[in-house]
Amino acid sequence: MTARTITIYAYLQETLETRIERANRRAKRIGQPGYTITITPADPEPVYDEDRIARWHRDENGNSDYPLDSDGRPMSPTDYRQRVTATIDGIVPAIPGGWQLVGLVDEDPVIGPMPRLITDEGRKLNINLDDYRDLDTWNECDHCHTNRDRAKVYLLHSTETGQIVRVGRTCLAVFLGLDVAVPEPAFGVLKEAEDLEEMTWGGGSDDTSYRIDHVLAISHAMVATYGWLSSANARYTPGATSTGERVSLLMKAKGEAAFIERADMIDSVSADTLAELMAYARDLRDHDDSEYARTVSAIVRGTHDNHQLVSGRNIKMLASVVSGYQRAKAREIERATAADSEFVGEVKKRGTFEGLRVIFTRVFDSMYGEKQLIKFVDAAGNILVWWNTGKSNPQVGETYNVTGTVKSHDIYEDVNQTILTRCKLVAC
Repeated sequence: MTARTITIYAYLQETLETRIERANRRAKRIGQPGYTITITPADPEPVYDEDRIARWHRDENGNSDYPLDSDGRPMSPTDYRQRVTATIDGIVPAIPGGWQLVGLVDEDPVIGPMPRLITDEGRKLNINLDDYRDLDTWNECDHCHTNRDRAKVYLLHSTETGQIVRVGRTCLAVFLGLDVAVPEPAFGVLKEAEDLEEMTWGGGSDDTSYRIDHVLAISHAMVATYGWLSSANARYTPGATSTGERVSLLMKAKGEAAFIERADMIDSVSADTLAELMAYARDLRDHDDSEYARTVSAIVRGTHDNHQLVSGRNIKMLASVVSGYQRAKAREIERATAADSEFVGEVKKRGTFEGLRVIFTRVFDSMYGEKQLIKFVDAAGNILVWWNTGKSNPQVGETYNVTGTVKSHDIYEDVNQTILTRCKLVAC
């Protein structure tokens, strides 16, 4: 059995799997076993804002180094690059006579001879590969003792004598005394896998990951500042930017201004509210069997205990949690007050209703433009509703004195609701 374990950026996983499939097809054609691959999550790579790094703290206790800003404070990552660990397993065909195929040497047109060990057995041996880097002698076969233009030579190890020999492809059968099909087409994928491991970052913003709690906090702050606007409604509103797009742009933005804006928004959301948002998203699939709910829950439950991350491509979906959370909170309040909610005011009469707390807002698009549904609850538990078409943008959790005209007294889902119109709000 041979195995090779590598750590690569997650966006390269598909490339690695394609290479394994191709190698297995080649191995199958010559009647040799192929490889299987096992993928597991690896710790993500933290990324810092290079413009803000003053110096690095070099850790001497085996922990990761971390950067310091100009004030000497440890910096937090701006985002993360997701990585995976890939373990490639395969069977090494037994070769009679006590010989093992352990490596090969081929030539890179720029670097020159490239010796490498391609099996577990080879990597366990104390082989000095420098002996096979000489430009003039690397392709000399130890069987025929000729030095000619070869694509590659194979390294064989004798389990009986410990001898290492290099043999050209055409000499293998004679040297071993049997007709052998070298499984090199499959082994070649190990080198390709190593190439992927050595690749520097080349992914895009969608392949970058961000802290889930930061995305949810910023989404909540965005809704509080601008109100909620879905992607569908933003699409039909010239110049409008959806909430998800706002959050995504800010999370991916670089520079000091973006860093400060993110930090301010995160600090504006209480720990209790953030904990409720996280719990709501995590448990959404337990109450909703839709694909959306299952996906959101899967994102938040994640795979990393210490790094709860969401990929850049899923930021907008995660941001939408805030709207659902606010609707759920409003329903909670309505259910709790349903029995107590009474009609207030007199229909067609104007009045002032004091101490109304906003429990829900949502923007809807219509043929007449945008309108915002706002639900209030007063101190007695009465529910009041206003369809806002102006520039007011009351925030969930805020309390206002509301002057408006009672349009009607309605019953919605067995709850008495007072419908207001032409309202003016004064924050309490």
